[in-house]
Amino acid sequence: MDWDRLSERWPLIRDVMIVCTALGLIVYEAVLYGGPVRESLLLLYSGLLATPIFLRADNRRSSDSPEETREVEP
Repeated sequence: MDWDRLSERWPLIRDVMIVCTALGLIVYEAVLYGGPVRESLLLLYSGLLATPIFLRADNRRSSDSPEETREVEP
């Protein structure tokens, strides 16, 4: 696999990794952790599930607007 194909598929790979990690952490915290349930971590991991939505929107927004470089005059 060359770097061009990997760079094209990277957003999908990244999103799948984020969602799988978040689901694994939620399952660990809710089911496998032996102590009391820590609601703050469950909330954090649930927020991690939504991260790909915001990343995709940010990528779309940055690719739609042309890059403008402004020079600061002294």
